[in-house]
Amino acid sequence: MPARLARLCLLVGALSGGSAQAQEAGVRLSPVRGPDTAIPAEQAEAYLAGAQPMQAFLSQAAGEGPVPVPDSGPMQATRAHPGRPVRAMIDEADLRPAAPSRRPAVQELPAPALAGTPYQASVTRLFPGPIYAPYRAVGLLVFTASDGRDYWCHAALIERAILLTAGHCVFQGGNGSDQGFNTTGYFYPGYSAAEVGSRRFGRCRVTLWATTEGWYRHGILNRGEDIGLALCDRVEGARWTYVNNWLPGERLGYLGFCYSGCRQGYQLLTQPFYEPGASGGGEMHLSRHLAIAGQPVPGAAGAVGRDLVFGSLSGPGGGGAPQLAATGLPEDGGQAVVVAVTSWALAGAEGGGIRGASALSGVADGADFAALYNAMCRASRRVHGTASCRPLR
Repeated sequence: MPARLARLCLLVGALSGGSAQAQEAGVRLSPVRGPDTAIPAEQAEAYLAGAQPMQAFLSQAAGEGPVPVPDSGPMQATRAHPGRPVRAMIDEADLRPAAPSRRPAVQELPAPALAGTPYQASVTRLFPGPIYAPYRAVGLLVFTASDGRDYWCHAALIERAILLTAGHCVFQGGNGSDQGFNTTGYFYPGYSAAEVGSRRFGRCRVTLWATTEGWYRHGILNRGEDIGLALCDRVEGARWTYVNNWLPGERLGYLGFCYSGCRQGYQLLTQPFYEPGASGGGEMHLSRHLAIAGQPVPGAAGAVGRDLVFGSLSGPGGGGAPQLAATGLPEDGGQAVVVAVTSWALAGAEGGGIRGASALSGVADGADFAALYNAMCRASRRVHGTASCRPLR
């Protein structure tokens, strides 16, 4: 167990009305918020359309002291669950308007400043969309932040009702007060912008928020602390009705995740993300890149990657997107495991394509993600039953 435990800062959102809950040891709970935080179904599309991407920028003068070397031991990770299998008939003609033939299917990283460096990337649009596992476990997290404004980030299911995202997508970092948590939130799994008013997998309301001790107190980027969790209620409003009234991960599946030794020196990762400016804006894309820890950050004087640093074509609104590492070939039991969440873009001309992602275990396992997850799992089991998640031992 790491010497410095993460204090877990949690916000209960929608169990019932009433006063503050009794505090768990090591966990900070907000006053309970009831169904009054829900957005009426008839206002759901307007709420979604009005949200702006939540952005986090690392200063180009972000140098700090010495950086611990990357993790050298093996990663420890959970296994994924694929959810219920589906059969879907796809008409290629329906996809063509969202993928103009004038744009290449694969877009290479264009930043000339990164030519000849390891920070290369390629991006493809996911066809026929996030209908199948594991990508349908990823979606948009739309929320009202503590400043009263509506934003969106990415999030991914890592259990039947537990979402993984960035800390800045759940809490105003460095606020040091429970008032810094989001007030309202909804998760749209397998989101597609083409499904206006008729979401294939519906949405679920967020009832609980959590972040690391470091992000709660300091809110500093590139320190391996920009990590957040959220707890979902049951799915509502799904066009594919077999998903309704179930916890989202029960039918759609969820991703495995790393909880120790996640900050490796070099990792070939895949990031599912939504990029409004890319071809088929509002549709899922996949970025593939090499992520590097413990090396100087290109374009940031004196800064060294406490986070995983990589080149990307995604815009600065990519916060919370999962970074997936393959553990082997599928026929040999391999799977995609989340090792980090996208955190920041380098400031200035959109950072020249440089991005950073907080490894789930933090620097030298300092984030204590296992404790963070276990606290959220305890909350899930109290609300949704003991079968809703499996705690880490």
